[in-house]
Amino acid sequence: IVVDLGKEYNLSKVNIVAFRNNDAYNPSFFDISVSSDNVKFIDAAKGTTWEKKGHYQRIAKANLTNIKCRYVKIKVGTSSTWINISEIEIFDK
Repeated sequence: IVVDLGKEYNLSKVNIVAFRNNDAYNPSFFDISVSSDNVKFIDAAKGTTWEKKGHYQRIAKANLTNIKCRYVKIKVGTSSTWINISEIEIFDK
């Protein structure tokens, strides 16, 4: 998923909420990269920690250090062949 923020912002945090309906579809990792031109992306955060958010959701929180960008690319991995991202929160500094 690539999110176009419309203009450049100084990002401080990204939260990703993924839906799960059983253990086979648990999210296992996330990668966040950023870009100013939607061509060249640089790594901003990676992680494997997903907290429980309700019965059917998991949330990953990535704190960023004042990263200036317009585009945010989010990749989420799972042990299955699909994942359902239900919410993305991107915070400006």
